[in-house]
Amino acid sequence: MDGPDPVDDSGVIDAVDPPELFRGVAQLGALAASSETARRCHVTRWLQFFTHPEISADDALGRDVDAESFAQSYAAFVNSGYNLRALVAAIATSPSLLP
Repeated sequence: MDGPDPVDDSGVIDAVDPPELFRGVAQLGALAASSETARRCHVTRWLQFFTHPEISADDALGRDVDAESFAQSYAAFVNSGYNLRALVAAIATSPSLLP
């Protein structure tokens, strides 16, 4: 409840073309899980987290990530069926983190 009113759990994701409408967290999750844009963003954000731990999440938004590290990490994520452990392992052994 939002005060006396029910919570409006609907919305639109306009970062995709065409924009996608959703109602409820289950639909939102399904849309995000099926979105190539969201998957790429997920890998980018994890790479930013590991390679720039000194900056806040908001400041990391504009930071570029190493293209080779991204490609390696994204391929591992896709090939594992989008397994987070596989993504973290790939990032840990990526060129961005190795000396």
